[in-house]
Amino acid sequence: MSKGVRERIAEIKNKIKNMEQPSIRIAIFGQPGAGKSSLVNSIIGEEQAAVSVQTDATTKLNTYRHENLVIGDFPGYGTAQFPADNYLERFGVLDYDIFLCVFNNKLHNADINFFRQLNKDGRIILLVRTYADGLWQPDKTVQQLQAEIFTDVCEQLGGRPQLFFVSNIDRAGIEELLHSVQAMIEPAKRDAFIRSVRAESEQMLAEKYTASEALITNYCRLAALNGINPIPGLDIALDMSLLFKMFADIRRIYGLSESRLSKAAAVLPLAKQIMVYGTEWGLMALLKNIGKRVAIGKAIKYIPLVGQAVAATIGYLIVKKAGLQYLRDCKHLASELLQAELEKDK
Repeated sequence: MSKGVRERIAEIKNKIKNMEQPSIRIAIFGQPGAGKSSLVNSIIGEEQAAVSVQTDATTKLNTYRHENLVIGDFPGYGTAQFPADNYLERFGVLDYDIFLCVFNNKLHNADINFFRQLNKDGRIILLVRTYADGLWQPDKTVQQLQAEIFTDVCEQLGGRPQLFFVSNIDRAGIEELLHSVQAMIEPAKRDAFIRSVRAESEQMLAEKYTASEALITNYCRLAALNGINPIPGLDIALDMSLLFKMFADIRRIYGLSESRLSKAAAVLPLAKQIMVYGTEWGLMALLKNIGKRVAIGKAIKYIPLVGQAVAATIGYLIVKKAGLQYLRDCKHLASELLQAELEKDK
């Protein structure tokens, strides 16, 4: 392998690593019982028991990690145990990208003081009023009640902060919140963010697809350059472990865990097909089928980075087609499951 090819492989590996690993750090603060844990579950699309939780018994800071998301649940601000004078440094508060102030009744003084401290430091803060499905008074509409809460918050904090009303039962308001967070984080992290959060609508499923295409392209380039295992019946060498990882990444992007797929496979043939293509023999069959349909003449012009290495070029296109087909299948299945969930909620 020439030095130029080795350098190109290292470059693509580094690019894939950078695409996979940017962390989006979200800080959540608010009083106990405000619905913070439920909000975490709504954002990532998994129950709390399935989330990796790191708890420091001294600081009481809980950290939830899911894909590229790091969500910190912060302890009370300005208390005797956690005084305000060293709070930001003690918990690495300013390392976070976005701050969500969660409340379900009146804002507490500690939350107000923390908000003002963060605002002073130029942090991005969104207010989240949970249990929005429980807003009711016999003589007022929901819109009137929300307007009163917003007015009260403005008086307490000053200015006009961004306020979102969400329900952790039917997930109303969650999509609007996620899109606002996505718009506010730095552009380099936006694709990683949309790949990591739960899809709440067809629009979000489509955004996940777009955010995943560049990731697939880099896997294809690396597979073409770093070929190891030949596909039986084809004179093409591909790194199969890399392809398994790509397919696993696609499933995670759409929240298609093994248990969810197994349950769906009982009624949806597409779910069974997605599971099969995740096995060695299933993936091999898919690649062989696609490989027979790739034309060498068309392949060469698509990938200049490998020059006249026709086998590597064809390998690139095989992986590209396989990746995009798998991405489309997972998106379609996720859409069917989402529609079923929405019908159930009704």
